[in-house]
Amino acid sequence: MGYQRPTASLFARVRACARMSLIASLVLGGAALPGFADRTSRLADARALAAAPQSGASADQAHAALRRETDPEVKAILVGALGRHRPDVSILPDLQAAAQDPSPAVRLEAAAALGRLQAPAAVAALAGLLSDPNADVRQMAAMRLRAHESDTAIEALAAAASADVSAAVRAEAVRTLGTFKAVKAKDAVKKAGSDKDAEVRRAAQGA
Repeated sequence: MGYQRPTASLFARVRACARMSLIASLVLGGAALPGFADRTSRLADARALAAAPQSGASADQAHAALRRETDPEVKAILVGALGRHRPDVSILPDLQAAAQDPSPAVRLEAAAALGRLQAPAAVAALAGLLSDPNADVRQMAAMRLRAHESDTAIEALAAAASADVSAAVRAEAVRTLGTFKAVKAKDAVKKAGSDKDAEVRRAAQGA
């Protein structure tokens, strides 16, 4: 029997096997595919920064890495690290940008970090996050406003306490309002006492 040309499907299988062999050799040899090992390394570095003792040097590293980072998971860790290592208004522009990030994980870390800053612009950014599409972000913003009693905070929290679609967010807003002394905050807590959700009503009773 003479030579028979392999079928197209056989060629495809051979090419696929060759690609897999190449990938395996690259990974085992430490070269990996573009971005694979690099991302793994960046994640490890970001986690190390987040766990490091608080210092200005660590803040500088987190800041520099955040400026060039594009991966949402790595960015979220770096935002948290920056907020812990440098909790002052110098990082406000970075946190404001992170609060607008497409990734909910990044916005969540931004909300947590913004709560550490004593600045009207930080309060305004947190108040804005009470309208975030992600309920976890809104809940974090409501919690982090606890140390920032102001008209801006009270108005945003009162709106969240009465109208947010998430009962957990409404309850968190009520708990924060309960720590404020202003009459408007107390009125919002009283109104929440008739909420349809039991968790919100308990928050109002305990506030």
